[in-house]
Amino acid sequence: MAAADVKESVDDDQRRLCEEFAAVTGTDTSLAEYYLREKNWQIEEALNVYFDGGDPTPQIDLDSHSMSPSGSSGNSSPDLVVTYDSGAPADSNLGNQTCSLMLKLLTWNIDGLDNKNITERTKTVCSIIKRESPDVVYLQEVIVETFAYIETMCSPTYIAIPANSEQYFTTILLRKSRISLLAHKIIEFPTTKMYRNLLTVKARFRDIDLLLMTSHMESMKNHSHERKTQLTTVLKHMSEADAATAVIFGGDTNLRDYEITQIGGLPDSIGDVWQMCGSPEDAQFSWDITKNDNLDMPFKPKCRFDRLFLRQGCSSKLLPQMFMFVGTERLPCGRFASDHWGILCEFKIV
Repeated sequence: MAAADVKESVDDDQRRLCEEFAAVTGTDTSLAEYYLREKNWQIEEALNVYFDGGDPTPQIDLDSHSMSPSGSSGNSSPDLVVTYDSGAPADSNLGNQTCSLMLKLLTWNIDGLDNKNITERTKTVCSIIKRESPDVVYLQEVIVETFAYIETMCSPTYIAIPANSEQYFTTILLRKSRISLLAHKIIEFPTTKMYRNLLTVKARFRDIDLLLMTSHMESMKNHSHERKTQLTTVLKHMSEADAATAVIFGGDTNLRDYEITQIGGLPDSIGDVWQMCGSPEDAQFSWDITKNDNLDMPFKPKCRFDRLFLRQGCSSKLLPQMFMFVGTERLPCGRFASDHWGILCEFKIV
């Protein structure tokens, strides 16, 4: 029997349980999968939790900025699609020989400074992380309350490294079964007016040394000088990293193309991953107010604020294979998970 046939026979049993759960509760199979997975596919236990008005995992009521015990939060919706994986090590799944040679990375400004619908929006961020199972996650505009929720929901699978513990900050998540954490460091931007810095993590993927870097650079057009100073710092650290180490920087850069030109462009050793993937038009403008109406603005700009830069290591190469947006689905509350689209990228190891 082929591996695909084995996987299908297992999925059939789980799908049947999801359909039974959905039929009893009057919900859908996606929500059913959420409850069943968290209760190890024991349908009676999952149904008991559902009808008790509970959630099988701890929740944080982000709208009131306080911890709440298991139970429905005031801002949650039974229509919210939340899909969780089993939490099993990725390499134990069938057909993962090819997957093990790919590094998947997500970078996303999750707009934690917007309090509106923050519980539902943060739940969706966690849902997408679980669904896509990236090896590395770069998050920007995390706040203390959303960090606590994300860490709780992702902790079985990911380790979370924050760049701060107050105001708003960046965070890097590493998939425990695939990435080994070696060290991390916060590099300050001494002239920032907006609490910005550079979070760096040394890690190992298979036998490849990685330097993972994220930042949320200074915002708004009139802070161009500071933003260019921060970009220069980022490129310096990328260029000066150990030659054997592959370096991936990503985040909400707030950059305009002309600002990169004004500092002399990217060094020859550093590539723009979007351009390396062929500059796909459908994944160009990550902050697009013509499509994303979370912000009520009189004009409709669209900008390529969120970017990924890559410097190869001399031992192995990372070849970008995919560059796409996530978080483009409208939620039951009528809004999107963030005013930014997230960027999901895959790198082939050669």
